[in-house]
Amino acid sequence: MMRGALATMLAGALASVGMGPAPAFAAPLEPAVAAQSCTLSAREVATRFMNTLYLDGDVRGAFETWVDPDYIQHNPHAKTGRQAAIDFLEAAWKANPRRQSIIHRVIASDGLVAFHIETRNSPEERGAAVVDILRVKGCKVVEHWDVIQPIPESTPNGNGMFRSIEIKTEGKTSEPCTLSTRQVADGFVPLLYGQGKVREAYETWVHPDYVQHNPHAQSGRDAAIAFLEPFYARNPTHRMIVYRVITDGDLIAVHLQGKTKPEDRGAAAVDILRVDNCKIVEHWDVTQSVPEASVNDNGMF
Repeated sequence: MMRGALATMLAGALASVGMGPAPAFAAPLEPAVAAQSCTLSAREVATRFMNTLYLDGDVRGAFETWVDPDYIQHNPHAKTGRQAAIDFLEAAWKANPRRQSIIHRVIASDGLVAFHIETRNSPEERGAAVVDILRVKGCKVVEHWDVIQPIPESTPNGNGMFRSIEIKTEGKTSEPCTLSTRQVADGFVPLLYGQGKVREAYETWVHPDYVQHNPHAQSGRDAAIAFLEPFYARNPTHRMIVYRVITDGDLIAVHLQGKTKPEDRGAAAVDILRVDNCKIVEHWDVTQSVPEASVNDNGMF
């Protein structure tokens, strides 16, 4: 992948929406309105920011209206601070006039907003999958994390890294589900990520027809178990450290670091899970190795 082009192109966060249908966003507010006492949700702040930045192409207006001056940057290839983001993105916009991106999913809760994005610098590129996570406080974007992964030429599951394949579990269980998406996350996440209980986590919380969008894995619950159980057996010191769990509607976003050995730098990842009737029915992810050095001191997590 074009680590310099794509990783740094998205240093300030997010993506444009020029490649096709994308979620509809509300119209941006005037700066004077944004400066008033905040009555907007984190989702509303983030989407107005993205409208100004990507639909209008107004980097400076977007950041000066919606981003805190002390904006904290966790992308390891970008400097921290609002002005650094403006300087970089104005140059990036000019250098990549044919950039194209689609926002496929927006997941927001507890002041955090995650964007699942498909992006490329030109239509000819396969491009990259990106998850940007923004923390919003008082109508300002105050912090940003991201994970960026190149899109491979082929995948064993044929599902692609972005589109959704509907699996409905309603009517297939003896009793209807009464749990929220957050409660499903609270059941699944500790079992798999915290305790490494692969079979118990999947057989309890994942539908047998689980749709896989990881470009290196087969679809199906049994295929996931068959891959993960031997992996944990071969790597007994492997750990997944969960930093953030965002739930919204039927979606869960898990921001984590995977480390095979304690001394490894490991990888940053975001897993996105879709829930239907108390079962996880679909999975997307984006993974990026943690680099040896960063141009800011904030770390990736």
